[in-house]
Order: sequence, then structure tokens, then C-alpha cells
Amino acid sequence: MNFWRASSHLRLAAYFAALLTASGMIVFGATYFAIAASSKNTLRQLVDIDLAGLVELYAVEGVEGLEQRIGDRLKLRPAQGAEAFYLFADGEGAILAGNLPDWPDGARLDSSLFEATFPGPDGPVRVVGRATILRGDYGLLVARSEEVRRAALAQLRAVFALGTLLTLLAAGAGGWWIARRFHRRVETINDACQAVRDGDMERRAPGAERPDEIGLMALNVNQMLDRIETLLTIQKQTTDQLAHELRTPLTRLAGQLTALEADLPEGETSRARDEIRRLTALLDSLLDLSAMQAQTGDARGLAEFDLSALAYSMGDIYEASAEAAGVALSVEAEAAVMVRGDAQQFARLIANLLDNALKFSPEGGSVRLTVAPGPRLTVGDDGPGVPEALREKVFERFSRGQPGDAPGHGLGLALVRAIAERHGLSARIADSPRGALFVISA
Repeated sequence: MNFWRASSHLRLAAYFAALLTASGMIVFGATYFAIAASSKNTLRQLVDIDLAGLVELYAVEGVEGLEQRIGDRLKLRPAQGAEAFYLFADGEGAILAGNLPDWPDGARLDSSLFEATFPGPDGPVRVVGRATILRGDYGLLVARSEEVRRAALAQLRAVFALGTLLTLLAAGAGGWWIARRFHRRVETINDACQAVRDGDMERRAPGAERPDEIGLMALNVNQMLDRIETLLTIQKQTTDQLAHELRTPLTRLAGQLTALEADLPEGETSRARDEIRRLTALLDSLLDLSAMQAQTGDARGLAEFDLSALAYSMGDIYEASAEAAGVALSVEAEAAVMVRGDAQQFARLIANLLDNALKFSPEGGSVRLTVAPGPRLTVGDDGPGVPEALREKVFERFSRGQPGDAPGHGLGLALVRAIAERHGLSARIADSPRGALFVISA
């Protein structure tokens, strides 16, 4: 069922085959009933002509002449299924000529058309006939077998059934071929869009030169991609220029502080330098975050690395910081959890999570870093935790949780989510019996 819903070309082929087959069946039905009605009329006309001829003969030659003529006609050997039936009887019901043993039920002497089943040489025969009264109270019946007509209609039904089947197969094959061509052209456009999504900004959809609807769609997609590439280029150039223009005055300001240090009150220079460093760090974090978000879905430059080994390495690096904060840091990782990604970016992700956990964990608390296959990386702490209403907000830029939290510029967790999404993973805060539990997983 899912394949049927997902395969538009399969549905298109089925609809095409169904439409063509339905059209063929309508034509067959109209043709069949027209032929059936025409053959029925032809058979009735044969009966009427034969009866009219015998009535005229009786008027000229009388009883003996009619008996002789009926006998002559019965001596003829008709084709199988085309038998003729005659019955000539007097007013008392005595049979004078014919090939029926007695007068059949339903054959009224009012010249009305009747249908009946007569005994034939090879079994019952379905017939159409008329019966009439002749001068002198004689009765005359003429009937013709319907077996030839019925056999012809049966053959016609078989031919049309076979034709319908062949039409269905041909329509299905033709519809599949046409729909498959349509699907291939649409698929090339999808492939181009997926390649651009994965970072190949130079990829374009083929077939834009064709003067049809799919060609127009490819042209519009390519023009859209050209526009996106232009905007990204402008954004990168603007960001780089902005970074350069901001770093230069900050660096110059730091140099001027050194020259004026003797003229400033004690401690003012250090506070000013700290503020400059904070602004520089904020600028670097913003640039890193923008670059990371621009790389989302880009698989270029990724390689297999051991996330377990990286976790233990980051634990060693942060061990001294944890001891200085009076917090117990533990690392538990299953052996050789391999991940395809950028090891340096994952190291920064773990560093940001550990910085955040150490910042909020009270003295005497603990921070727990775990790694499991999936991959699944978690960092838990013994801090105040994050209210459920703020669990998405803390991943936004410049979000610093609740008022009164530890200082920071509010970009660390935003960068964590950007790195996770760049690798096709999610970053979230899960329920925990104590503190906060950050989960990075597929």
C-alpha cells in the first residue's frame, strides 16, 4: 500500500490502462448488442420470408402442393445449427407435414413471433418462429434455429474478451512506459535538489531546455537554485566582511588600552580587556554558528571516527575543570561506537555540553557523559534542570534559560543543535530524575 501511494508513475500507468480498457469495454458492449440485435432481426426476417412464401404457395397449389413443398425443404441438409422446422396440421390437429411430433406450446396461431426450444437431431435447439391459420382452418408453423447465431455471438464474446485482455496488457505496458519516462525526468530534478541539499551547490536539474511542463519546472528549479547560491554567496561575503570590520577596531582598542594603562584607574584596564575578549568570543561563536547551520546536510569532509574514544579524551581534558568546581565527572562509553562525521565539531559539541553541565552543577554534584550505539550521546548533571516549557527555547540563539542563571552569551547550546543537525542527529532535553539530561541521537 505504501509503495502504491509513493509510486505516482505506477498509479498513472494503472489509471491509463483502466481508462483505455473501460473505453474498449464500452465499445465492445455497444458493438455486441448491435450485432446481437441485427442478427436477431435477420433471423426473424428469414422466418417471415419463408412463412410468407409457403402461405402464397398454399393459396395457389392447396394442401397437396404445400405438403409437397414442405417435404422438399425438409430433404435439404442445412448446416449444423441452421436447422429449419415446419409443421402443417388440419383443423383437428392432425399433422399433415413437417418435422415436429406435435404442436408446440406457446406457438399461437395469430402470426405472433415466439421463441421456444425444439428437439433437434443433436439435442434441444433454441428457435424463433411464427404460426398462422390458413384458409380452411389449417395451421402452419415455420421456425428457424438460433444455434448458429448464438454460437457466433459466443465467438464474438470470446474474441472481445481476448481483445480486452490484450488491450489491458498493452495499455498497462504503454502506460507504464509513458509514466516511467515521466518519472525518470521528475527523478532527475529530485536528484539535483537532493544533491544541492547535501552541499553540492553547483548541481542543476537537467532538461530545462525542453519546451514542456517538466522542462519548465526544471528551469524554475534551476533559477531558484541560482538565486539561493547568489544569496548564500552574498551572505558569506557580508559575514566575512563584518567579522573583519569588527575584529579590527577591537584589536586596535586593545592596543590603545595598553598605551593608556598608566592613566586609567587600577583594574579598569583588565575589565576592559575582559569585555573585549568577551565580544571577540561572541563574534567568533556567531560566525561558527552561522557556518555550522550553512553546512546542515552537507556530507563533504565527513569521515568515520570513534565517538567512544573521543568521549574519553574529552573527559580527560575536563577532569581538571571538574575537580576545580568540586564536581565528579564520569564517562561511560560502549567500545568502538563509530560515527561518520567531523570529529572536531563533535569535540566542540561535547565541550559545550560539559561546559554547560559544569556551570550549573553544584559543588559536590556530578556530571555524567555516556555514549552508546545509534549513536546516542548524553550529558547529565545535578543542577536545577530545565523546565519543560523552556526545553526548546534553550537551544535558540542568545537564550540563557531562566533569569539568574550563570553568565554566558547564550550560543553554546544553539551551536550544539547546529552541529547535531549538520550530522543528521537531533539535540533535545529528556526527562531525568535529577538535573538536566541532554540527548544527542538519531
